[in-house]
Order: sequence, then C-alpha cells, then structure tokens
Amino acid sequence: MSTVHKFEDGTGEAGICPVCGSDALEYPASEADNVEGIYPWKCEDCGAEGEEQYTMTFNGHYNKN
Repeated sequence: MSTVHKFEDGTGEAGICPVCGSDALEYPASEADNVEGIYPWKCEDCGAEGEEQYTMTFNGHYNKN
C-alpha cells in the first residue's frame, strides 16, 4: 500500500497499520505472554513497527459460589 496516513499516538484502529492503512500486521508476541495489554506489531506491507495498547476494565464478578 502506498498511502501514508497521519496519526497521533493513541489514535487508529486495532489491526490496521497507522502508517499505510494495511491490515497485514504481524504480532510477534502471543496474547498468552502479555498481561499488560500491549501488543507489539510490524506491518508486512510497509515495514512500520509499533504497538497496540489496550485497557482492561472491571466488568463484575462471575462464577461466585
């Protein structure tokens, strides 16, 4: 993809490269290894690298005895 997008930290869409708009992101770290909600990525199309950051929120208690 040849289009270059402008972006600021904290903006964008999950799974979409903020540089070229491609959905070909590679995630070298597995979710099972990540407890902080930070997922490094590399775009297979343009070579950009960065990380997606997620916030976990408390939704309630489940499976109470």
